[in-house]
Amino acid sequence: MPSLSRLSKYLASFFKRSWKLEDYPLVLRQQESLNEGQPVPPWVATIDGWHLTGLGETSDTAIQDLRSRFEAYRAENTLPRPGTKVPLQFAGASELDRHGEFAYEFIEQHVGVRPFFMSDGTTLADFDGVTPMEDVHASIRDRYGVESEPFETEPLWMLLDSVKSARGSEI
Repeated sequence: MPSLSRLSKYLASFFKRSWKLEDYPLVLRQQESLNEGQPVPPWVATIDGWHLTGLGETSDTAIQDLRSRFEAYRAENTLPRPGTKVPLQFAGASELDRHGEFAYEFIEQHVGVRPFFMSDGTTLADFDGVTPMEDVHASIRDRYGVESEPFETEPLWMLLDSVKSARGSEI
C-alpha cells in the first residue's frame, strides 16, 4: 500500500508535464553507524518508492546530495512518474564475468572482503574505506607487478584485463 504522500504526489503528477525533485515524495531520516570506527553520514534523504538516496552531515546536505543524484539520473534516463514504485535494476556484468571467480578472489585478496555482487561498473574506489587504498595498490603491485592507481576509478574489469595481460597464463 503506497503512503499517502506517494499517492498525493502521484495524483498531482498528472497536472504537470515535467517533474523536479520536489514533485516526488521525499523521506528524510537520521541514521547511526552500526560499526564503531566506520562513521556514516547522519542524514539520509530518499524518494519514497525509489532506490535513489542522498547522504549528508545535515538534512539540507542530504537533500542536496539527493538532488545531484536525481539530476544525474534525469540526464541519462526518463524520469518515472512521481509516486510510483521504481523496481531495483542491477547493472550488467558481462565484462566482469569474463574474469569469472578471479574477480571475486582478487578483491578478497587485496581488499579483504568478499563482495556479494559486482557489476561492470564496480571500481576499486567502491571499496575505499575497507582497506586503505595505498595498501590495496601496494598489494596489487607486489603480487602482479601492475600499477593499479590509474584504474582506481575505472571499471574493475579494466584493471583485471591489465593484470591478466601482464601476467599471461600465470593467473
